[in-house]
Amino acid sequence: MTTLANSDLTCLAEGTRFLARRPAQVLTLGILGMGLSILAPWIQVRANLPDDLITASALIATAVVPLELYFIPRFLMEVDAEAGGNPLNAAGDWKVRFEERWLRAFLAKVLLGLAVGVGMSLMLVPGLLVLLAFGWVPLRVLLKGEPLQVAAKASLRMMTLHWRRMVLATSAMAVVYLLAAMAVAVAVAHFIPEPTLHQRITHPALWVANFLSSLLSLWLSVCFLSLFRRLEAA
Repeated sequence: MTTLANSDLTCLAEGTRFLARRPAQVLTLGILGMGLSILAPWIQVRANLPDDLITASALIATAVVPLELYFIPRFLMEVDAEAGGNPLNAAGDWKVRFEERWLRAFLAKVLLGLAVGVGMSLMLVPGLLVLLAFGWVPLRVLLKGEPLQVAAKASLRMMTLHWRRMVLATSAMAVVYLLAAMAVAVAVAHFIPEPTLHQRITHPALWVANFLSSLLSLWLSVCFLSLFRRLEAA
């Protein structure tokens, strides 16, 4: 068990390799994420909306929907198909399978987010338990085409069998992600301590920060894909 758990940490390196093999796609997704992030403050200015954290967060969450809805799942589907080992997502027909599944996978992700949000609002622990138990549902729907109920049962079974491995690997991912995100935030704060709404649209440092943040989110997604493939194979 210890050997298996330790080997799961290599999913961080494997996720990095997945990105390194596709520089053009990664660059495109990073630029798209940067542009969508800039769209949020632009809407605030154009619509004369209040400059507060709640409004900004809501607009950013809305602006990046195209990434979460279509482009990142498509990237993950392609990576999984090319990596092999999944007969339900073969390299020759992954594009067809993606078009059949992407909307259902997004709806599964929305339902998961709502369930986790309700759990978090009641008490922190129930929300975390929902995420741990059913966090694999969107990926199962996307990569295997499973109905929601089947994906939920399979996700719960995976967590029951492999929760220690899951916690270890995701903790390592979270540490790397948070350290990198903090480094980006510190660098931005050095150049722009208190950015105005207009600076969020025009300042190059914030463009770079949004670009790097998009790459970090993409890296985290492919690391989770790598971990999913390992746990599913087990």
